[in-house]
Amino acid sequence: MDWETVPIDLSGPVARVWAAVSGLYDLGPLDAVTVERLRADFVAEVRDITTPEGVVPRAFRIHLATARLGGPAGG
Repeated sequence: MDWETVPIDLSGPVARVWAAVSGLYDLGPLDAVTVERLRADFVAEVRDITTPEGVVPRAFRIHLATARLGGPAGG
């Protein structure tokens, strides 16, 4: 088994970060009013961490495990 840590940087302008982050969830079943409320809440919550240049820092790491099937036993 191999392990790898991969950094993911979604930092950018508020609209782009919202598009990326909201795409991680299935918002399809929600009505437009609810999605807009979520977007407005997101914008309000990131206001304090948005840089003067308008960049919202959003980064995380994922850990990937890769397993390879071996050949027949004893082979």
